[in-house]
Amino acid sequence: MTQVLGVKSQCRFREISHLSLGNYTTTVVPALPMLEVKTSLPKTESFCSMEDGECVVTSGSLSLHAGQSSSFELELMNIGKIAIERLNVILNSVIPQDVLKRLLVWDESEFEKQLPLTAGSQSCIIFTAHGLSNFLSPAVCHDSCKDSFSTEHSFSNSLATLLESRDSSGTVTIEVLILIQYSGSSSGQDRPFCRQCSVSLTLDIQPTIYITQWQLFPSLRNDNCYLELDIENCSSSDITIVPQEMLISSGKTDRLSLCLPRFDSVPSVSSASSAEQGDWDSYSFKYTDSEAETLIRQHICGHVDIQWTKPSLGISGKISLEGLWWTESQVLAVETLPFACVIAVNGSQVVPGSTIMQKAASPVCVGITVVNQSALDLIDVVLSVNCCQDVDQFLEHSRLNHIEQNVSDPAIVIGTTKTLLTRVAPGASALHSCSFLFPWFGAYQLLCCCEASLTKSNPATKRLVWRRIVEMEIYNATVTTV
Repeated sequence: MTQVLGVKSQCRFREISHLSLGNYTTTVVPALPMLEVKTSLPKTESFCSMEDGECVVTSGSLSLHAGQSSSFELELMNIGKIAIERLNVILNSVIPQDVLKRLLVWDESEFEKQLPLTAGSQSCIIFTAHGLSNFLSPAVCHDSCKDSFSTEHSFSNSLATLLESRDSSGTVTIEVLILIQYSGSSSGQDRPFCRQCSVSLTLDIQPTIYITQWQLFPSLRNDNCYLELDIENCSSSDITIVPQEMLISSGKTDRLSLCLPRFDSVPSVSSASSAEQGDWDSYSFKYTDSEAETLIRQHICGHVDIQWTKPSLGISGKISLEGLWWTESQVLAVETLPFACVIAVNGSQVVPGSTIMQKAASPVCVGITVVNQSALDLIDVVLSVNCCQDVDQFLEHSRLNHIEQNVSDPAIVIGTTKTLLTRVAPGASALHSCSFLFPWFGAYQLLCCCEASLTKSNPATKRLVWRRIVEMEIYNATVTTV
């Protein structure tokens, strides 16, 4: 005879028709504790539709905006007479496990400090739910990025697959079973017996913003680059982007520009000090292309902190760039150049952002020095200095004509504007200089460039470009001030 929760049952083995053995060995389950589970969340309107929902004792629902995080509690009370010595929490869902682990997190070690849970006592588990999203609109498809540097990223792919289930409003509904297994006395721990119960959690993630376009540009400095994001407000109320305090109205798109430090993937000269002279092949790069792309992705995400707020609702969240992919040209824009360049005008080094003042009809000597800071040879180095009045127009003209025409129209060139170098050894430097004579006063720009490659077999595969614009003001020396 057995008695469970006040119900007595009698069952004789001889009355079970399909058992024909004369002797039987029975295992008696030890006494186990009883746990009551409650949640701080409102209950769901519909019950769990998952296959493992037979142990559900309560439910909860939570609505988040993409990028938002919110915490809730599971209240545990020991309503039995046996202390709970061991408790295990398992998350079950149809979504991929790598996404599930980031969607719902809790501090397991912190809860273990509360064990054992004696009879009549209570405790709680604090969960934090994250509104995961790649912040890409359904119209932006990964298939359109076949020329990207790398399209393999398990978490991003898993998240993209999950977001394919968005409804017409862009909301994703996720069902999660929080399975709790617990046991009590030492006899219960020695044998594989435990009780289990589940909490059915329904999580809705609503869209907030979509990143419709993104681009990485090299800056005029070797230690940083620029990231530009086109951000669309796809929610029903205004959103403020922090820390730029950029207000985007519902349905509108605005552009966000950020300055990022570059990523160093090229070894310095000191890292190859033990190598034999000229044996640079074994020191080609710190990382392979695949490793560098992964680290650059982490580098970008680690240095970008974009948050949003919805003043009307008093909520906030964070925008993640982990779902974005990067082309090879964009990756190169983030990598630190393996060389440094210094510009001098009339023998004085030019400070970035400064304007050079010069009398008309006086020669201006401009020099650009490149220093190889890597452990590799710089191959096919091109140093050039061009004078123009609009750099953007000059670059566009050069691109369309594939040659640099009319580069010195505003001034008379003394010397040559370009120098070609076959090789610059590690730690070595090279100089190119020329002079300009300005017959007319006005505003001018000097475009100083350095192009080089690091690989010996095919220099075109790793072409690196450095540019710096020097502003010049040419004034009329004959004008006197009264």
